[in-house]
Amino acid sequence: MRAPSPPPPPVPTERGEIDEEKRWCIRKIPCGPHDVPQVSSSGDADAHRKGLLGAPRSPLHRAHLFREENCNYVGVAASRPHRDHAFAAEDCGTIGDLKELFSSRSCAAKRILDHSHSEIVKELEASRVRLSKHADMSATLREVEKDYRKMSERITENMELMKASYTELITEAQASASLCKVTILELAQSLEKEIDSLRSRYKIPLTSA
Repeated sequence: MRAPSPPPPPVPTERGEIDEEKRWCIRKIPCGPHDVPQVSSSGDADAHRKGLLGAPRSPLHRAHLFREENCNYVGVAASRPHRDHAFAAEDCGTIGDLKELFSSRSCAAKRILDHSHSEIVKELEASRVRLSKHADMSATLREVEKDYRKMSERITENMELMKASYTELITEAQASASLCKVTILELAQSLEKEIDSLRSRYKIPLTSA
């Protein structure tokens, strides 16, 4: 009895994706040269040996997957240069494939450039803030130094004035003290003379203490 013929190979659609009705025996569709499809039965293995299920995806579909994979994070193009080179050399056979490759690489490069630009802008803003703070601190320090000099000069002037006033006050106090001493002695002597003259006039005897 003759075995039934296997179904035709998967046919890419307009968007480069395999039709769901033609994927009845494939669990994993190959996305690169190192991927191997997994079959579900022995009959599928025979079809795979004949080359019906082992056909890779179209370059357009692989470029679409490559673009989606590289647009999800930054730096993929730089981390896998050999894969990109192999993809460009083996699979880009038409203008559409080149457009897809350019779109995928430009998307990754744009994300890298945007990330670098944002980091540079952050660093520049932080540097500007630091420079502004440094300038403000320098201006404040200069103002403080000026105020300190003015206060020091005023304190020195006040100290000199206080010293001069103290010296003048001491001199006046000493002169007043010496004058008081002389005046008191003279007053005491003149008072005793007046008392003696009154006693002699009124003949008042001296009383013993």
